[in-house]
Amino acid sequence: MILLDTIGNIFNLYNIGEIVGKLHYDNIMHSIGPLIIFISSHMLLVNRFSYTNDKSRLISLVVALSLILLWELYEYSSDLIFHTKMVLGSKDTIRDLIYGTGAIIIGFLMTYLPVI
Repeated sequence: MILLDTIGNIFNLYNIGEIVGKLHYDNIMHSIGPLIIFISSHMLLVNRFSYTNDKSRLISLVVALSLILLWELYEYSSDLIFHTKMVLGSKDTIRDLIYGTGAIIIGFLMTYLPVI
């Protein structure tokens, strides 16, 4: 997520408005990051550490959900300390959490596919 945030800031993607339909870069970033975290942690636990799929799903779910909450705390802290204006209000924070949680649920469902 740090890489996606950095890319968004370097190329001014947060300020260009709608990218796809009604999706803004912030929504895309808050969806793709948690999805990548969930899928990669699940694959790592299953393939590298031989966890069962069920145990790996649960651990990956907790890790990904924890990281999206920590990211929101990071955004809030950055606003307080550095005046970055990353949080645009409570609706922005809730929207970010909804997109992140939705992406994690999609990742969770994807783990039932035979490919992953």
